Amino acid sequence: MDTSSTPLEPSSSTAPPDSRSTLTAAELNEPLKRCAGCSLSTYCSKECQGASWVLHKFGCRSKNVKFGHERTARATLPGQGNALWDWVQAHKYALEHMARAALFLTGTGATAAMAADRAVIFPIALGTSGSSSSYGSGFSSRPGDNDPATTFRILSKPEFSPESLVRTDPRHLGKLVKEQKAQCRERSEAECTPAPGKMFCPTFVGYVPVIFLVAASGVTLAHCYNIYHMLGECDNPLAPHARALHEDVMDVCFKAVNRGYVLKSPDRWARPQAPLMCRFKKSQKEKIWKLRPVQWDWDRDVSEVISADATARRLKVQPPTTMWGEYNELW
Repeated sequence: MDTSSTPLEPSSSTAPPDSRSTLTAAELNEPLKRCAGCSLSTYCSKECQGASWVLHKFGCRSKNVKFGHERTARATLPGQGNALWDWVQAHKYALEHMARAALFLTGTGATAAMAADRAVIFPIALGTSGSSSSYGSGFSSRPGDNDPATTFRILSKPEFSPESLVRTDPRHLGKLVKEQKAQCRERSEAECTPAPGKMFCPTFVGYVPVIFLVAASGVTLAHCYNIYHMLGECDNPLAPHARALHEDVMDVCFKAVNRGYVLKSPDRWARPQAPLMCRFKKSQKEKIWKLRPVQWDWDRDVSEVISADATARRLKVQPPTTMWGEYNELW
């Protein structure tokens, strides 16, 4: 992996260090320096910048160069944080199933994977890669301007806490993972504690910590999703057909989210058990974003949400509706 980074230049800012540093302003021996590549991120030392480069390189660029659908590279961090939460809530179905797939594709089984101090990491950036102007086009700092589904895009498929990523910046990411893992463990134990009248799912494993990282700004959001054992004997080791199904679901959800589609959970008893496809559209009268279903046939339109380099093993030999049906039967 390329560990090089852009040079630092002195900064006149008296603001405290960003979230990557454990030092307070009073503890700094020298003024903070800005990244010469983007002039946005600040660092206390060359070592601090090098530790953050694994994430910062995704968004480091001149202030005159912007991502395709990004309206501003200098959006306020609170504004980004609020928009990120709205985006995570809008894509709950897709992100949750991507997180589960990332965990199970480790091949170690849910119980073993959940025992380690690891988390599912989503590297993201402002703006979608395929939004249309009628449905929104990136991030605006003005309230109400943002399509909740298109303000961010996923840079790469999530991984279950790559150790190299956590080691690279242990002061920030490693600490956040451990804190979120502790909260998830406490919540899982409370969920599994018997109580009068309390219903308990026997396949429930616990809550997996999930970290969403905005590459350019360093904004983070810690979240969690519930994890269940798969039915049958395909949990550990992961059976080949279950692995293929998880890879297909990961591919479809990844592309759908970046295209601005919102996947909604299907009716439990509906056939086929494929998610509903929706988009947000702004009401001209009320000036608010509303989720609307789109005309969608999985067997006909699936090519729109399959990446060119997608594995799609099961989709090569059977219709998408069959793939979704088999995937839902795992649980």
